[in-house]
Amino acid sequence: MDYNFDWNPAKEKQNIRKHQLNFRLASTVFRDSSQLTIYDEEHSQDEDRWITIGLDETGNLRVVVHTFEQTDRTSCIIRLIRPLAKKIYVIIRGFKFNPLQLTHNC
Repeated sequence: MDYNFDWNPAKEKQNIRKHQLNFRLASTVFRDSSQLTIYDEEHSQDEDRWITIGLDETGNLRVVVHTFEQTDRTSCIIRLIRPLAKKIYVIIRGFKFNPLQLTHNC
């Protein structure tokens, strides 16, 4: 499935300061054929939010919090994946890899 990505430049700058990651890199997670996307019921009071876990184009496992909208701006947060989420991704997807190859820093 092809996606058209759009984001708020101010939110991207904030994300770069906080997580040292830009939204262009975040968008590459959606190319991972083994990505896992779940509905974020806890944070969906004002809008439907989703959490996608997958590998970015550099091979790092990432968590992307995002919306699917018809508006001109989409909220997106990308961060390096936490150890527990990494284990869940590996178990669900059945991947076998050396976890030392994947960095985490949240």
